[in-house]
Amino acid sequence: MEAAALRPFEAASEIGAKQGGTGAQGAYHGAGHSPYIQPKRVKRGIRTMNFMQAVQSCLSQYATFSGRAPRSEFWWFFLFQILVLIVAGMLGQTAYSVVALLLLLPALAVGTRRLHDVGRSGWWQLLTITGIGYLVLLYWFVQPGEAQSNGYGEASAT
Repeated sequence: MEAAALRPFEAASEIGAKQGGTGAQGAYHGAGHSPYIQPKRVKRGIRTMNFMQAVQSCLSQYATFSGRAPRSEFWWFFLFQILVLIVAGMLGQTAYSVVALLLLLPALAVGTRRLHDVGRSGWWQLLTITGIGYLVLLYWFVQPGEAQSNGYGEASAT
């Protein structure tokens, strides 16, 4: 057997060094970059919330209808609601009803703050009464927030 076949990582290290990379990563991916783990590309000065941060933020601002909420906060909390309601539904109708009522106020609050982020009043949530209003609200909820401060506060994250 060849020496390179017995020591694949050493051979890769040598190839990587010749190509200007470092170690085995330099041979395949170049200077420590992996095709499987890509850094999150975020605009300068703008950050996104993760799942736990969004849930904590929404529950700590349980009935705060002022200010702005970024898209990430709104959608992570939306996912949290769906998951919790599924679990509560498995426990029974009473558990589902109690959980739905407990999550109603924070859902309305984060929806209002999300609409503030796109420059709309929280009262637009009343469009859900019409049925077709869900589509209009969905359109506004997926829009990026206004980059500058507006009448509802400073610019939020994304």
